[in-house]
Amino acid sequence: MGNETKIVAKGLGIIAGVGGLILLARKAKAAPKVYTCPYCGAPFDTYEELASHIQIEHPAPTKCEGFDLYRYEEGNWVLIKENAIECGYKEIPVVEAGYVEKVLTVAGVDEESVEILVQVIPEQPTDVYETDVGPVTDQDLAIVAAVDAYAATIETAEPMATDFGPVTAEQQACVAAMRAAAFAPYSAP
Repeated sequence: MGNETKIVAKGLGIIAGVGGLILLARKAKAAPKVYTCPYCGAPFDTYEELASHIQIEHPAPTKCEGFDLYRYEEGNWVLIKENAIECGYKEIPVVEAGYVEKVLTVAGVDEESVEILVQVIPEQPTDVYETDVGPVTDQDLAIVAAVDAYAATIETAEPMATDFGPVTAEQQACVAAMRAAAFAPYSAP
C-alpha cells in the first residue's frame, strides 16, 4: 500500500497544481489588445482610434466624376459626396421671388421699365463668379449692368422721334438696360 499512497499523493499534487495554475490564469489580467495601423505600424488602444488615424493620416484615393466625389474602398469606387466643391461644383444661391423687381425698384428704375426688365433678367442665378469682394452671380451682374445703363441713359437721353413715334428717355433707358442685362454674364469678372 505504500506505493499506492505515493501514486495517489502525486496524482492529487498534480491535480492541485493544475487547478492552481487554472485559478492563477483566470485571475491574471489579459494583455490589453493593441490595434496596429496596417500602413505605418502605429499602435492604438481602441479600434475607433485606429479608424480615425487611418482616415486622417492615410486617406483612400478619391476621384471626381462630373461634380460627384468618389472614394476607393475595398476594390470599389463609392460615392461620398454629390455636387462636391472639391470637384468644381459652385453652389448657386436661390433668391426669393420678386428679388429682381425689388432691387430694380430700390435702384430707382421706373415701374414700366421694371416690368420689362424682370422678363429679361433671369429669375434665379445660374452661375457664380469668384471676385475680390466675394461670389457674384450672373443674375447680380445682369441687375447691376441694367441699373447702371438705365441710370446713365435716363440722365442723358432726350425724347427722340422715330418712325414708330416718340421715344421717351425712360424707354431709351429701358432698352439700354435690357442690352446691358443681356450681355452682363458674358463680361463676367
